Amino acid sequence: MPYPLGLYHDVYRMGEWHWLTSGIGLLLVLLALGRLLVRPALWPLGVVLTVTPWVVYLQIIPFTTWSMASERFLFVSVGGLALVFVDVISQIGQPRWIVLLLLLLTVPMGVITWMRMGDWESGRSLHAKEYERQPHFHNAIRDQVIYTLLPNHQFADAESLAKSVPRDYGAAALVAAVDAERALAEWKESRETKLTDFASGQAYCQKVASLRQTVATGYARIAREKDISYNNFLRSIERQAKFRFANSTRTCAYRAAATH
Repeated sequence: MPYPLGLYHDVYRMGEWHWLTSGIGLLLVLLALGRLLVRPALWPLGVVLTVTPWVVYLQIIPFTTWSMASERFLFVSVGGLALVFVDVISQIGQPRWIVLLLLLLTVPMGVITWMRMGDWESGRSLHAKEYERQPHFHNAIRDQVIYTLLPNHQFADAESLAKSVPRDYGAAALVAAVDAERALAEWKESRETKLTDFASGQAYCQKVASLRQTVATGYARIAREKDISYNNFLRSIERQAKFRFANSTRTCAYRAAATH
């Protein structure tokens, strides 16, 4: 199934097609169940398996579709479509036509999927493409800041872009991450130039502490947040900080002890 690949998807929003698709899905299930009551067959079971994931995706059962987790819904649908297809080709009975039909179905899908494999070769290029695809989505902004702008020390651009995150607590957390990264770069620069700049080290410790506090404040807001994808937004910033500033706990504790 050559569905569009992506790192993340925006949170599902209801529209007119929501009710149309829900109605069609319900009608298909009723027809399949009616067919099973008349005479057992394979294709009605396939229809039920195909439509079942729609219950989750269409938010009939509450769920968030902000990430690749939403693509896992297709696994059950593909299995259901396979059952329908098996039932159809079993009615043909001629191997030559069955093979031809299989080739007409699988070869184009295989070619499309093979051509898209290049999109996953580089994590940075994939993040860049995702940002081009949806530049106003907060997770795309986060990755553009963390994986593209900050490694290139484009701190001013990173801070400006971070402030465009729709939620104020999300923007504050991303700006705090930029500030901590800037402070780390300045501290490293002072150490490389053999300057005993105690103030730059202190500033680094303060920015890291501020980042952790800002993320914690954001988590407190998640309980009242309708868009649960912001939990992933904060969690990824926290995880990045954990690895990026892993030495801060010991370093800043030593500096605090030296100050006192």
